[in-house]
Amino acid sequence: MEELYCSEAPACSEGPIALQDNNLLKDSRILNNLLQLQPFTIPPQNYFKHIQSDIQPYMRKVVTKWMLDVCEEQACEEQVFAVAANLLDRFLCACVVQRTQLQLLGAVCLLLASKLRQCRPLSIELLAYYTDYSVSQQEIRVS
Repeated sequence: MEELYCSEAPACSEGPIALQDNNLLKDSRILNNLLQLQPFTIPPQNYFKHIQSDIQPYMRKVVTKWMLDVCEEQACEEQVFAVAANLLDRFLCACVVQRTQLQLLGAVCLLLASKLRQCRPLSIELLAYYTDYSVSQQEIRVS
């Protein structure tokens, strides 16, 4: 049975996942490809004017600041906040959200982004805690 024991460190240990590759960073084709993909990742319209009637720009600012604070306090991978904010904006472009649901939406976006970009995603329990339990674990699960 001892031959099945694995003593390797987990892939999610402290430190960067990969070193910078100067061949990629200095190649202009990378930037051109990113610029071509940009229309598919940014919100297509100003959702404050056309879709959201109950949400104002300052409310989005408060929620994204909260999301950033959670990411910083939990030492999330750098991409988690960016992906979560992008998911938030894309959802707000597609669905009407009440102001009472905005923090729930932020928590769900953080959960999804952490599952996409981290080895150990943020837990539902932790996200409910960071909302001071104004959002329940059940609401996060159902959303």
